[in-house]
Amino acid sequence: MPWVRFDDQFTIHRKVDGLTDAAFRLHVAAVFWSARNLMDGFVPEEDLDLVCARLRSPARFAAECVSRGAWHEARTPCPGEKCPAPVDNPGWVIHDYWEYQPARAKVLADREAKARAGQKGGLASGQSRRLRAM
Repeated sequence: MPWVRFDDQFTIHRKVDGLTDAAFRLHVAAVFWSARNLMDGFVPEEDLDLVCARLRSPARFAAECVSRGAWHEARTPCPGEKCPAPVDNPGWVIHDYWEYQPARAKVLADREAKARAGQKGGLASGQSRRLRAM
């Protein structure tokens, strides 16, 4: 499971500070949802209701996130290098998602490396126990 990181200035950034409480909740929930589902900041339109289940009319607040610059339409190219490439599906991308969140490829590579290290350590531990038992 990847961790989610926020800058200590997150809540006072102009894109975030200007959000209504409901849009703020959706934005933060979307960061967590995207990390948990390894979506690289992409929120598909069809999954918007899953991002923040307690929020009624999430599309309204997604539009607010877009108008404040916290999100952009998924099909819209973004010049920012910390923003995922456009996605040819209806939905949104969390702007500059990669500034603080790791990319899906990095999370998967880290998981694989940890699994290999754990397997290697387990084998070494087993060999050590066998040698001590002799």
